[in-house]
Amino acid sequence: MSYEAKDIITLSQGKAFRMKIGMYLSGDRQEAINLGLRELIVNTQDEYEVFKPKNPFLKITLDTKNRTICVEDNMRGIPCSVREDGMNSLTAAMLINHSGGKHSGSAYESSVGING
Repeated sequence: MSYEAKDIITLSQGKAFRMKIGMYLSGDRQEAINLGLRELIVNTQDEYEVFKPKNPFLKITLDTKNRTICVEDNMRGIPCSVREDGMNSLTAAMLINHSGGKHSGSAYESSVGING
């Protein structure tokens, strides 16, 4: 199954809320951080299900002093090329709400993660 720039699509606010309601249901800051970490883990699981690397790994490093989280894995990553609208797919995935590769079903047959 391919995963290309064309698979990073942007949903309208209304459609995104209906399709991805869990993205909006976090309470306090710690809960939001926990949800984000959960998403990192299940998105890696989604990638494993599609990509199936021979020696999969996921490493999450929390640096409480600098308040950073570093994530490493050996999955496909986010495609980095220009979409049909002229925007870089990585820019869209990281900076534009409701952009991701799990909305159309062409890059993922199924997913556990709620975010794109």
